[in-house]
Amino acid sequence: MREGEEKKKKKKKKKKKKKKKKKKKKKKKKEEEEEEKDRRKGRMKEEEEEEEEEEEEEEEEEEEEEEEEEEEGRGGGGEGQEKRKDEEEEEKKKKKKKKKKKKKKKKKKKKKKKRKKKKKK
Repeated sequence: MREGEEKKKKKKKKKKKKKKKKKKKKKKKKEEEEEEKDRRKGRMKEEEEEEEEEEEEEEEEEEEEEEEEEEEGRGGGGEGQEKRKDEEEEEKKKKKKKKKKKKKKKKKKKKKKKRKKKKKK
């Protein structure tokens, strides 16, 4: 009888240990998922902020263009048209440069984030 009881006790202990291990695994998995969600939220916030900044810059550029158009409208004669074309070309060049700079900045930010991620792991 004693041997049978001891075997039952050992089985119960094993089951308890397995349950504890399972609970720990579940808990750990849940925590990791929550951390991942938080990271995603953080990324989403950063992306939203970047988009807002871009929109603001675009609005500023549009306002500048409108102001320049108003100033150009005041001038008269054939020379005004030539000046306007030259100025438009210059504006296009400036915009291209700005876009390139923005792209470079974004790439740098992404690289920085990747480095930080690797360091954390």
